[in-house]
Amino acid sequence: MDSKELKDESECTYVQFYGKDGHPMPVYSYKGHSMICVPMIPSALPKVNTIKFRPDDILMYSYPGAGSHWLFEMVNMILKGNCERVSAIKEDLLIEMAPMETLEATESPRFLNSHLPIELLPSELLKGHKIIYMNRNPKAMLVTFYRHLSGAKTFEYNGDISSFFDLFMKGEIPNGDYFKHTREFYSLFKDNPNVLMVTYEGMKADLSKIVSRVAKFLGRTISDQLNKGIVDMCSFDKMKSEKEVVTSYLPEQSFKEDGTFYHSGKVDTWKKWLTVEQSEIMDARIQVDTMFALQRNGNIPTVDFEKMIKFVTRIVKSLKIGPENILVGVTTFNSFPRMEFYMNSHTNLTQILKDINEITEGRDFIYTDRALNFSKTEAFTKAAGDREDAPNIAIVVVSKTSEGPKLTAEAALRLRNANTVVFAIGVGNLIKEFELYNIGGEHNMYHITDFDDLSLFEKELIAKICGVMY
Repeated sequence: MDSKELKDESECTYVQFYGKDGHPMPVYSYKGHSMICVPMIPSALPKVNTIKFRPDDILMYSYPGAGSHWLFEMVNMILKGNCERVSAIKEDLLIEMAPMETLEATESPRFLNSHLPIELLPSELLKGHKIIYMNRNPKAMLVTFYRHLSGAKTFEYNGDISSFFDLFMKGEIPNGDYFKHTREFYSLFKDNPNVLMVTYEGMKADLSKIVSRVAKFLGRTISDQLNKGIVDMCSFDKMKSEKEVVTSYLPEQSFKEDGTFYHSGKVDTWKKWLTVEQSEIMDARIQVDTMFALQRNGNIPTVDFEKMIKFVTRIVKSLKIGPENILVGVTTFNSFPRMEFYMNSHTNLTQILKDINEITEGRDFIYTDRALNFSKTEAFTKAAGDREDAPNIAIVVVSKTSEGPKLTAEAALRLRNANTVVFAIGVGNLIKEFELYNIGGEHNMYHITDFDDLSLFEKELIAKICGVMY
């Protein structure tokens, strides 16, 4: 690593991290953090805490490469109440580099954005302002960020993807360690009602649903016609052909011959760039303790119970199971919870899938509160395999409102307060939305018509789980 002090006394230091291919990765070091090396950073970044924020300012927050240009376009259309192409450029409202006069001249409500580490974000912005947090499969994010940095002359990076991968895993790139960046945000804001978390994969799976969810979060009422118009205007093909990413720091002529901010728009392009070994290296950074709590009462027909089991099987198959990676346990419940197997009972996928498929139906009343309490006091414990430094996730699948809704709400709050991210999945008309809200919160609840619809949000759920993992 080489570094040299800047002459302008800006508090920033020019640093170069060297990859294994010998090509330097230039960054600005600021208060112990690596920032992107563009001309306005040394002057703009130290002024972030002097920005005069307005009560109706909204912040989009993400790590670079998450697909935030897409979200920026969509949210601005919601705020303006039309589906016309947005003239604003995301980078011109990126608070760590935006000129102060640009921020001040922007009409309210301003949709600001940032990639800053949590500790560099202005504290005022984190208190009471609406925040939309965007995450993405980090393998796809890595490839996208690489193509951004290597595709433009401005960034002065000419390394290959293999070298970039190593730098990414060490956090020696602009904006530093992705894993730390993401986990810190989840730890602080996972239950904050002023924060909405969306994923790139969720937007790809059902953009109309995300448009509605974001509009509701922002207190905006939009018609079905406007929703459809926004979805159409925010399609990848139209964004790529109509939306230019040209700013004061990234003029059009700065792109290399094959450089662009819009690439394939697909969720699995990373597989063409990363090797199996690299994918496994990234998987090895995952540590998460996961418990499923499945309702097993008599109102679920056998065929639907089997669909629920298949749903759980598909989710588990998508995870990296292992003693140093993801641990999975399952409880079922009706009047009382029953531990099917603990997280430390099995550490290989084959045995977990075998036990999941041997789970049988049950009868009796439904006391969801007891299952949630059981998860806190019995499932997420050291004796059951819970690891101190691993995030906890509970996935609750229900088809009937509990006998004690108030007790369920209290039990869910205790579980969430114990640093567990809870997802509530309700199926059918016997489970009320207020109970799902009480269990998982507004942004981690899903209510579907029947068990056939479980597959509709799998990708979004897996992406959210991955966001907690990474």
